Amino acid sequence: MAASTLNSKCGHLPFLYLGLPVGGNPHHLKFWKPVVEKFQSKLATWKGKLLSFGGRITLLTSVLSALPLFYFSIFKVPKGVVSELEKIQKNFLWGSSNDYNKIAWVNWGRVCLAKSKGGLGIPNLSIRNSALLGKWWNNFYDAEGNEKLWKKIIVRKYYDGVSSTSISNTASSSLSPFWKDILSIGRDCDRAFGCFDDGFIRKLGDGSNTRFWKDAWMGSSPLMFSFPRLFCLTLSKDTLVAELKLGNADGWAFQWRRPPFGRELDELERLEDSLRNLNLSDRRLDKFIWKHCSTGYSSKQAYKFLDDFPSCLDKKCCKCVDFPKTSGLDYAAGGELLFLPLVTPPSSFCNFVHLSLA
Repeated sequence: MAASTLNSKCGHLPFLYLGLPVGGNPHHLKFWKPVVEKFQSKLATWKGKLLSFGGRITLLTSVLSALPLFYFSIFKVPKGVVSELEKIQKNFLWGSSNDYNKIAWVNWGRVCLAKSKGGLGIPNLSIRNSALLGKWWNNFYDAEGNEKLWKKIIVRKYYDGVSSTSISNTASSSLSPFWKDILSIGRDCDRAFGCFDDGFIRKLGDGSNTRFWKDAWMGSSPLMFSFPRLFCLTLSKDTLVAELKLGNADGWAFQWRRPPFGRELDELERLEDSLRNLNLSDRRLDKFIWKHCSTGYSSKQAYKFLDDFPSCLDKKCCKCVDFPKTSGLDYAAGGELLFLPLVTPPSSFCNFVHLSLA
């Protein structure tokens, strides 16, 4: 009725806006159909037959750096979609098709390793997705972004009344699928927890947004864990740093249930030593920083941190110059194909560095 009155078309959900679907469910496989179809068209089997092994690696890397990143930076990719995309990549790299399968040289996990670790440098889709979604954690913690409309909506909806501004402490159990996926990347594994949940630490400014006992603002853990006896003794467990600091003086306005004694005095002495000469800045707000990189959060550095796989290169092996046409042969040697029973290496010494490979 309204569409006919306004003389406009009647649309339907989902629809595309700025290249992304609006109104769809990112947990359904059909939501990702455009990405899968683009992968299939770009990584067609016939193109693989016309390219060398190094050329296929180059095309795989270029497709990954262009096609899915827009989707990956907004939505969390379901495991079924990751499996489908990896299947397309595997078939293209090893030359398989619907009619016949070719044997993979090594497992796909090793293929996705960095070249310095013995892999081909093809990005892992799940890790790349988590690293890109981590930008939302960084944007949420950015003190300069407090006035942004999207953050005001998120804080009002999920964090209203929450004493801590930690992104993991939500006040509502009915999270939207989008925000729930953003938070879930910090709980995927221990490494992800260290990158996101435990990766952002507070840098003290005026102390007006940092809880003295419960926030990690001095060191990597909250003071409630470093000084447990004093935490049990204090009357104000949720007090802010600015509320305890006595102006520019070195003193602190602690409030105890009773006078401390015994080991509590030892903890108090250690705490006062740690707080000595600590001054607050009225001109600077408290903010979060990503502790794994001095220049702040970046998806590239987050990917390196999450890609915590050991190197599969033997320390005795020499690192050859990486030419695209010969990278496949270098990788085959690194994959120990030369040491299969059917193939005998001509020499047990490397002609370049004269090191024994045995």
